[in-house]
Amino acid sequence: MGDVIILYKVFVEDPEKFEDVKKRIELLTPDRMEDEEIGFGIKSIKLTKVVPDEGGKQEEFEAKLLGIEGVRDIELILATRSL
Repeated sequence: MGDVIILYKVFVEDPEKFEDVKKRIELLTPDRMEDEEIGFGIKSIKLTKVVPDEGGKQEEFEAKLLGIEGVRDIELILATRSL
């Protein structure tokens, strides 16, 4: 089996706690993370994570993201197998 590359957009509950939430997400060791301006001073976090192509790994990572205090929602943008 290979790996799955997944790209998420993470929405934060309180814009004033954006940096705190970002630090908590960093503890999950994403492969790439960047801020994205939505508008009116509101930002989301785009992150990429590579997980093993095994049953439940993607769902497990999503549950960890949603379990972070201050994360309002996540949006799966892309999931693809790596070569």
